[in-house]
Amino acid sequence: MTRTLPILACLLLGCAGTSIYDGTKTAAGADDTGGSTGAGLISVRYAIDPDLVEAMDEPARGVFYGYIYSAEEVTADGPVDWAVSLDKIEHALDLGDGTIPTELLHTSVLLEVPRVVIHGFLDSDENAPETDMGPDSSDPLTLPPDNEFDVVADTTTAVTVVFGTLDLGK
Repeated sequence: MTRTLPILACLLLGCAGTSIYDGTKTAAGADDTGGSTGAGLISVRYAIDPDLVEAMDEPARGVFYGYIYSAEEVTADGPVDWAVSLDKIEHALDLGDGTIPTELLHTSVLLEVPRVVIHGFLDSDENAPETDMGPDSSDPLTLPPDNEFDVVADTTTAVTVVFGTLDLGK
């Protein structure tokens, strides 16, 4: 469904060019003046510092629960109260000992903002559904300043989401 809407919109608007999903240029992001709207995609891989893996109570594997937000709606502490996510990300991950990032695992919906932040956590003890989908003690977290990325118009950009700390609460 996530790929259907941009394709359907492109068909209805008469967009030209090759698909944005294969990372090649297309006229789909151009406006009537010939400029770009800034719409693009990001493809996500994940990495964790080996020292953070050593500090964990469990192995660095589980489900990553995260969201993509416009960077304008995120502070160093996370999304502001009124922030609206642009895309949801949910993946089973095994980060091993932290020495090798994952493969590209998620391609976003078409993003029409210049910068985004990916904010989320790795549920390493597999209890997020029981805790209202939030992190708990020792779950690895993404830090907004480390996970802010440019959205390149008419391009799919590969990014690496980095886990920067462990949740110390709950």
